[in-house]
Amino acid sequence: MSLDLILGTLEEAGLIQNVAQSQEIEFQFKHELIHATTYSSLLKSDRRSLHLSVGEVLEAAYPDLPGDQAALIARHFDEAGNSERALRYYTLAGDSAARQ
Repeated sequence: MSLDLILGTLEEAGLIQNVAQSQEIEFQFKHELIHATTYSSLLKSDRRSLHLSVGEVLEAAYPDLPGDQAALIARHFDEAGNSERALRYYTLAGDSAARQ
């Protein structure tokens, strides 16, 4: 089953909604309870794996702008259990905040 089909099915069921404000596609759960239930239903190892994948995708997508996305990237690496990479991005986020 393709990602487009899965997202379409979830959107039709009213579980997620497209919230993109640019050309990038972005979905969010329609309600925090749906998000919490879905997240808690995943095995811890699956959650860690998904967070690692998301962190790596964001890291690759924003190579020149880590300060803007550093806190988000750090959180995903932290949730993935990758403390070394999380610390790197938490530090970048702190440095970016201090400059502002």
